[in-house]
Amino acid sequence: MHRVFTRRADQQSPEAHHAVYGLNFIRRQLTSPGQQGDCTKAEALTAGLQPFSVVGDKGYDSDKVRQHWRGHGIGMCIPPKRNRIVQHWYDKGFYRTRHLV
Repeated sequence: MHRVFTRRADQQSPEAHHAVYGLNFIRRQLTSPGQQGDCTKAEALTAGLQPFSVVGDKGYDSDKVRQHWRGHGIGMCIPPKRNRIVQHWYDKGFYRTRHLV
């Protein structure tokens, strides 16, 4: 079961994007500048993998990313951006597991 997690310390430091198996086996790791949008790495992070689900922060909340992952049968746990007209539901308990990676 593959899951994708992301986290960053602040906007200035590089951000790490992880695709992991379980909670501790990293399958793929990408980095990006802290000021670059998360959604630019979304497709590259899951390419060639069959992830069960994606757990990401609000930076992954874009229609293009959601459509891509939905089209590949990947479950998503991404909180919606505040300015979204349609506020997508997400599992808050599952979202809290992001820090375990």
